Formats: sequence, C-alpha cells, structure tokens
Amino acid sequence: MLVKEINTELLNSFTAKETVPVFSSFNWVKLFSEKLLLLGIFEEEDKLIGYCYFFSAKKNNLSYLINTPYTPHCGLHYLNPSKNKSKKTSFDKKVMTHLAEYIEAHKFHFVDFSIPSTYVDTQAFYWKKFSVNTRYTYHLDLSPTEEELYANISSEKRKSLKRAEKDQLSTVLCTDYDEIKKLVTKTFDRKQKKINEALLDKILTKFAEPQNCFAFITKDGTKPIACAFCVYDLYCCYYLFGGYDPQNRHHGAGVSSMWNCILYAKRKGIKTFDFEGSMLPEVEKYFREFGGALIPYYTIQKASLPVKIGLGLIKRKAF
Repeated sequence: MLVKEINTELLNSFTAKETVPVFSSFNWVKLFSEKLLLLGIFEEEDKLIGYCYFFSAKKNNLSYLINTPYTPHCGLHYLNPSKNKSKKTSFDKKVMTHLAEYIEAHKFHFVDFSIPSTYVDTQAFYWKKFSVNTRYTYHLDLSPTEEELYANISSEKRKSLKRAEKDQLSTVLCTDYDEIKKLVTKTFDRKQKKINEALLDKILTKFAEPQNCFAFITKDGTKPIACAFCVYDLYCCYYLFGGYDPQNRHHGAGVSSMWNCILYAKRKGIKTFDFEGSMLPEVEKYFREFGGALIPYYTIQKASLPVKIGLGLIKRKAF
C-alpha cells in the first residue's frame, strides 16, 4: 500500500465510478484547490482505492495541516475489498497506518483534523504519538414518521414551532442564496468572528445545486429573519450553516428553519440528518433537543514544541 499526493483530475476519474459521500465528492473537494493537500491511497503503485484531503499551508514559517473550512472532516473515503471480518479490520488498520506514517514523515508543525465518524480505528495515530481526541455530533434517524420525529423533539422546541406558527411566520424552501449569505454574514458579525466570504460564495454559487444542497428561510411577512443551509448525498443530510437577523429576532424562526430542513430531507428519502455537532455547550443543547443520537468521531492532533509554546498548549491534553 502507498499514500502519495494526487491531483484533482485523478480524483475526478475515481469518483466518477463510485458513489461517494458529499464531503468526499469531486465538486466539493475542488472548492479548496488553492491550499489543498490531496492524498491518494494506492493498493499497488497505480491502483487508486481511496483518498483524503487537508487544508495545508505555511504561516510565519510554520506548516499546518487542518480540516478545510466548512468541512467536518478530512473526507477520508476508500474501498475495502475484504469480506472476512478479520481481514477487513486489518485492511482498515493498514490504511490508517500508512496515513499516519505519511503525515508523520512530513513533520508538520501543527496538525488538527478529524476523520469521518464511520472510521473508528485510530490506533496507528496513537502509536505515532499523535493525540487522538473524541468529539461529538448528533445523528437523527429519519426513518420514523413525521409525527414520531415531532414527538421526539423537546417540549421547548415544540413550543418554538408553535410560536412561529401562531405569529404567522412563513418558512419556505429558498433558492435565492443571496438571502442566505446575508443572514449568515449577520450572524458572524454579531459573534465578532471572521468569515471566509470568498469560500462561502463558492459554496453558494459554484457548488450548490438541487441535487446536493437546499436551504430553508423563515420570514416575518417579507422580511427574512432566519435560515438553515444543508448539503446532502444519498444517505445523509448535513446541516452546514445557518444565520439570523439579530435586529428581528424570533424564538421560533431558527427552529422552524431547521425543522423544515429535517422534514425535507426525510421526504427526499435520506436516511440520516447530521447536525454537525458542536463542543460548545449552548450549541450542543440546541442540537440535542431535536431528538438525535449522540455520535462520537475522532480528531487527530499534534503540535511541535515552538507551536505549543506560542499557542500556550504545553499543559493542554489535546496536544
């Protein structure tokens, strides 16, 4: 087995023959071509069986390897040909070992990325002295009826939906992504956080199509006040980002946008809704109240001594 850098043309050829998750798709990956490290996994010298990708660059002469913006993980996807359970596990171990060896050999000063929740074997990174840490998301099974899904959300969320209905807010499928951008930007401004506007534009204008994205927007009359934007594949719908107008708040607006995304994903036959969980307590609580199951996933981290000193990480267990 071999891990080496590949180009997007080879990735395009590979994904054209396979059904891949949305964050592993060629159209998503090519959004990040400027600073992308795209690694191919080869079973033989020229037989590509999988890949993953990272945001890689240098800052102040320090190299880093991290998740790409707006992306929950490194997009790891590969074909495991084994049928025997023991061999299948050994194959997974082999892939992770080669990835760990590649990243270790390139001596990045700062490493911090996640792997998809479908992959759980991180021992190879642990053995290479990386820190392996657990984070969480919520997955909502969409197989129950709409009535059952509604019954499983918290009483607080049901009250919010009823309040939105009582106050005659309207929540509709949105095709004008300029409205989504305005609300998302207002949310980032309110939190005093920087937004990668160029990449947001790429997602909304170059990536977003009816077969991979949708959004719902909640309005008070004609005034947009909240939204939720999702990407999806055949099996899973992911809440990617949302926003609201802080000057026109309504307790039920954001909940209504999210709830309609959930119902829309179910009606499209998608099996799972992924809330793209958060380690922030207030955000975690918001997602939890929609009735999903807590799902762990793993982050791989390492920092050189100068970076640890510079970022104050000496006593932090994460690194």
